[in-house]
Amino acid sequence: LTGEGFDVYLLDWARPYPADAENTLETYVEDYIPRAMAAACESSETSEVTLAGYCLGGVLALLAAAADPGPIVRNLIALATPGDFSELGFMSQMFVEGRLEPADVLDSTGMVPARVLDQGFQSLKPTDAVVQQVNVLQNLWNDQWLTGYIAMNKWARDQVPLPGAVFRQIVERLVRANSLAQGTVALGKREVSLGDIKCPFFNVYCRRDELVPPRSAAPLTHLVGSDDVTELCLESGHVGLV
Repeated sequence: LTGEGFDVYLLDWARPYPADAENTLETYVEDYIPRAMAAACESSETSEVTLAGYCLGGVLALLAAAADPGPIVRNLIALATPGDFSELGFMSQMFVEGRLEPADVLDSTGMVPARVLDQGFQSLKPTDAVVQQVNVLQNLWNDQWLTGYIAMNKWARDQVPLPGAVFRQIVERLVRANSLAQGTVALGKREVSLGDIKCPFFNVYCRRDELVPPRSAAPLTHLVGSDDVTELCLESGHVGLV
């Protein structure tokens, strides 16, 4: 993108600390993301941005665009982003009503520890660690393969803690109420509607994505209110997309 002349800005989900334990969806959707977009516009001397979000970042981008559907978001891109949380499988189903409560995975500081998040992701493929060890042994001679493996494995396992307040909201609003799939999500004292998103929308998801399968991501295509909507389903997995 930079090679094509675009200014590109990355909003980093930085490591939160116990002081951030009460961060909510509103913290990110109504404060951090709008301020980041304003800073990007000021830096690039422009009045509009293309907002792209990956996985949970895509959910936050959708909610930010729905919360303030003004002219600043010129285009919106969701990459491997869940829409129907009832279709997410184990990572979602473990927190449906009557199973785990959000408090069950919080530590004494009110955070979801990074190790708990990593264990959750690893539980999707419980034999993957053994398979990876076998693959490493078979490719020890291949420096190029090892370089890619080490980089990707570090990226996939490099989890950071999650603020407990936003985690509780994700469970209550997105998992149990499945409100995103219904097109409206409570933010503060109001409800925001995906139907209020009128800018061009591009929904990208992957056929072999076991974390956010197509049946979870595809509904987003029809939930936004834009007349200019495109979807792309790639022969890839969740990590392979990026």
